Amino acid sequence: MSRKILVVDDDPGVVELLRFIFSSNQHQVITAKDGRQALEKAKIEKPDVIFLDIVMPEMDGIETLQKLKSHRETSSIPVIMITGQQQITDIERCFSEGAADYILKPFDKNLVLKKLEDVLK
Repeated sequence: MSRKILVVDDDPGVVELLRFIFSSNQHQVITAKDGRQALEKAKIEKPDVIFLDIVMPEMDGIETLQKLKSHRETSSIPVIMITGQQQITDIERCFSEGAADYILKPFDKNLVLKKLEDVLK
């Protein structure tokens, strides 16, 4: 089943890799390069799931997640956090703020698709 996925990351390489993975599996991909764009696109596009980087300029992924979860229009959208940081406190904070799951960079294509499938069950 085709899904609409919002990918949020300030690294164009990560965005293109995720776009390729999802597009190759017949999913529609929307992108945002920062938290502010992510909030706007989430409200307008109503994605089925959001893949959100933690470390971004201006508004980081945690603040973006908090705002997504505090708005009625976006609060029910599952968010999978993307991080290069393996600190347990960061991961715990993501879950406490409402993240559905997380993926550590560098990531494997099969793991990304499995996390997507699990969150959308």
